[in-house]
Amino acid sequence: AVVGEEGHVTGLRLLRCELGEPDDSGRREPLPVDGSDFTLAADTVVLAVGQALVEDFLEGCTGVEVEHGQIRIDRETLMTTRPGVFAGGDAAIHNHLRGERLLPVWAADGEAARPSAAELAAVEVGQRTPMAVAEPESRRATWDEVNLGYTADQAMAEAARCLDCAVCSDCGSCARVCPSAAIDWDQTETVEDITVGAVILATGHKEFDAARKLPLGFGRFANVLTQSQVARLLSAAGPTEGELLRPSDGRPPRRVLMLQCVGSRDCTGSGNEHCSAICCLFATLHASLIKEHDPGVEVTVGYTDLRAPGKAHEEYYRRVQEKGVRYVRGRVGEIQEEADGSLTVRLENTMTGAKSEERYDLVVLSAGLEASDGTREIAGVAGVQTGAAGFIREFHPKLRPVDTQRAGMFVAGTAQGPKSIPDSIAQAKAAAARAMSMLSTGFTMTAAQVASSDLELCVACGVCETACPQGAVRLTAGAGAHSVVDPSICRGCGICAAECPTGAMQLGGFSDAELIAEATAS
Repeated sequence: AVVGEEGHVTGLRLLRCELGEPDDSGRREPLPVDGSDFTLAADTVVLAVGQALVEDFLEGCTGVEVEHGQIRIDRETLMTTRPGVFAGGDAAIHNHLRGERLLPVWAADGEAARPSAAELAAVEVGQRTPMAVAEPESRRATWDEVNLGYTADQAMAEAARCLDCAVCSDCGSCARVCPSAAIDWDQTETVEDITVGAVILATGHKEFDAARKLPLGFGRFANVLTQSQVARLLSAAGPTEGELLRPSDGRPPRRVLMLQCVGSRDCTGSGNEHCSAICCLFATLHASLIKEHDPGVEVTVGYTDLRAPGKAHEEYYRRVQEKGVRYVRGRVGEIQEEADGSLTVRLENTMTGAKSEERYDLVVLSAGLEASDGTREIAGVAGVQTGAAGFIREFHPKLRPVDTQRAGMFVAGTAQGPKSIPDSIAQAKAAAARAMSMLSTGFTMTAAQVASSDLELCVACGVCETACPQGAVRLTAGAGAHSVVDPSICRGCGICAAECPTGAMQLGGFSDAELIAEATAS
């Protein structure tokens, strides 16, 4: 109640509450505590009135059903249970804002559009007309399409196999002829809880958004591309059938600059400090393909430090140099677009210190690799540690490179950090082998050095529970509350022992008494 004197608000009379048991929806209803009322001093009270569905419109609108404050409507058309009457505005979308799904009008019926079994049996199953492909010898000297397409007669024969449904009508003929019985039209989306003995995290990476580097003009200038976009253009199945053409006017470029370390090895706020590992060879490969296709194209690679580790990679880099690809150690300060679509690049040669401006027809940015959104999300869900760049951190970079800080969870590929395809494959096989070796024994070995809590010293402050990266520490409830360590989860990192303000948390084999005794032993 609002308390006041002489027409002015002086306070608000409140009653303390505690949460009761969860109801069917999982919500815990607040219950008043007897004798806990108090007055909160205040001179102004603002009433925040909620919203509810106004149902007076139902008078004279028979056939429209309302359930739990929601109008029952069709999910696709928003039509109510009365044909021709639709719901919109808050009446239809307020449940969406609350995170609830729309209530269906009619149950989904997948059988309505399906022909009968007799009708399907009368249709003869036709064989697909094979498509001719170019000979392997001819593919090495041309960038033409590998699939040669159908002749007019073959195209008509292939089209004659069509059931003439216009769109998929759920006829089920694909399920009838599938030899593996892999198609089930009655399947629906399900969410399952699966108990497993091991988990391999391989959620990959995402490409650095080159638009974050505003001076380089990506997203503003049509002829500034990324290496992944150039890879698509150089593909025979790409939009230009393997021809490298400028997006602005469709002309083949004569001068191409490939700029390395875009978003990598960058300590500014818009980049990442790590090396993306694949960019140098990625640019070298594309430069080689461009020179093979048209030796007259001048290709320049502007790099910070050229890195080509791995078997035969250094030799490949030198062979591309011999083809005429120019490598310049330098950094680009700015790119400007000219009236004809060409690009003026301001570059500093870090070997000589000389600054220059050169004009190119096409600039290709070697955008680095970043931790994907899925990697960051699964790391939070699984409770594994990540590095500063968001990649999942391995337990030990040399001794246990595919293990995480949680027993039974392993990491592979670019979820752990930037790496090439061969390295990703090797790490994936290593992670699979680690999982199989653990599962084949039927048990897992936990660390011998696990933490434990001294009940006489523990004050249940919760510092150890917060500091533990594995979530192995929890606090008990009640008068004698104290911290408890789950030895099957603890990895013996010792962080809780270092953070404990009372010294109650000790690491097995490395307790204070043991360390002092070892240090003072004669």
